[in-house]
Amino acid sequence: MKSKSLSFTVVIAAWNAEKTIKTAIDSVTNQLIETYEVIVVDDCSLDKTFEVVCQLAEKNQNIKILKNKKNLGPSESRNIGLKMAGGDYVGFLDADDFYSEKLFMALTAEIWKNKSDVIKFGVREIYQDSRREVSSSAFFSNRPNEITEKAIELERLPLFGYAANSFYKTEILRKNKIFLIKICVLLRIFSLITLFFKKFRVSHLSI
Repeated sequence: MKSKSLSFTVVIAAWNAEKTIKTAIDSVTNQLIETYEVIVVDDCSLDKTFEVVCQLAEKNQNIKILKNKKNLGPSESRNIGLKMAGGDYVGFLDADDFYSEKLFMALTAEIWKNKSDVIKFGVREIYQDSRREVSSSAFFSNRPNEITEKAIELERLPLFGYAANSFYKTEILRKNKIFLIKICVLLRIFSLITLFFKKFRVSHLSI
C-alpha cells in the first residue's frame, strides 16, 4: 500500500461563511503540501464567501471553488464535491469548523498501519464562554460486543452524527452509491454498518 503517497480530498459546503471559511481551509493547507485538494461548494452565499475562497484559490491550486446556481443545502452540496473528489480518502468539513493540528499526520499513520477504510475521531464543540469535548478514545474498545453497543450509543449523540469527524475511502463511498443520497444521514448509517458487519476496516483516532 505504500507504493504511492496518500491523497486527501476535503469537501466544504459553505453558505454565508466569509468569517470562518479561511480558518477551515487553512486547517487543511497548513498540514498538507501536495497530495490534497480542498473543494469548496458555495451554496449561493449572500456575503463574500465566494470572493474569499477565490482569493485563496488564486494563491493555491489545490483549492477549488464551485458555486451552485441555486441553494441546494449542505447535503447536496457535499454530494457535488464528492463527485469531483480525486483523493484516496475524502472528508467533509463544515465551513465554520477546523481540523486540529497534526490530524493528517495521525490519519496517514493509521491508514498505513491498518489499511483503514473509515477513520473516526473525536469532536470538540466550542461555545463563547464554555467548551464541550467528545473524544473517540473515551468510547471505543477492541471488543466487538462493546463496539456494537457503543456505536448505537454514539449515534444518539449529536456530535457523532456530524460528517466532519470522519474520513472515508473515496472508492467505497462511490461503490456503495452513498454520494447519490443525502450524505449526512447515510454516512451515519454507513458508520454503523461497518461496525456491525465488519465489512470494512474502521479505525478510531484520539485527537
